[in-house]
Amino acid sequence: MSVGVFEESGGTKGRVMGSLMEIQERMDEMIAEQLEEVWQKIYDAAVAMCPKDTGALASSIKIIEGAVGEFGGGGGTLERWIFDRSIIAGDAMIINPRTGLATDQYAFLVHDGHRMRNGMFWEGEPFLDEALAMYWDELEAAVDKAMKEMGV
Repeated sequence: MSVGVFEESGGTKGRVMGSLMEIQERMDEMIAEQLEEVWQKIYDAAVAMCPKDTGALASSIKIIEGAVGEFGGGGGTLERWIFDRSIIAGDAMIINPRTGLATDQYAFLVHDGHRMRNGMFWEGEPFLDEALAMYWDELEAAVDKAMKEMGV
């Protein structure tokens, strides 16, 4: 079954669309508030679990809003997208002082592992995935709580 609201309905369509946009904005704000604390925990865990030779890779970890996909970035940059945010490791502007490489050139290799020059495989340390896994239930609970507060 479908319901149509047309302009001939005396401006009802405009009011309904305005109300829907307002609900969406309020929902986005409430979800963002609920998620802020959990995202900080994920960030802190990712930085703590990131391997630290020089600390360059750990210093490249950041949270950004308005993500576009589940996995992204270029080169070795890592991106994990959840709801309206991403946590990213690797940045072309953050250089490892020991190797001279930008962290976006090796973040993926550190996280997921790689074959070494001697032919052996280094397993990697999936610090972003582990940090997300640690707090996944809290993320879901925060969204559920926001939805309930919105009456959705």
